[in-house]
Amino acid sequence: GGEQRALIIARALKEPWIIVAGAENPTLVRECKMTPAADIDAAIRIAKSKFPQATSAVVVPDPFTMLPSL
Repeated sequence: GGEQRALIIARALKEPWIIVAGAENPTLVRECKMTPAADIDAAIRIAKSKFPQATSAVVVPDPFTMLPSL
């Protein structure tokens, strides 16, 4: 399971932009080339400011126990 999760994140980081909300270590999130946010509301504000023309986003409340559905 761990190796597959790493591959999924690596592929996702090729193009889309990932925001991690509520991370215990925001510095680590930045080092992994992702954007930290204090909480989900802050993540949505960051996404709206970066992509004002976007019409949708994928929110995964618990990425370790569920897969996003589009």
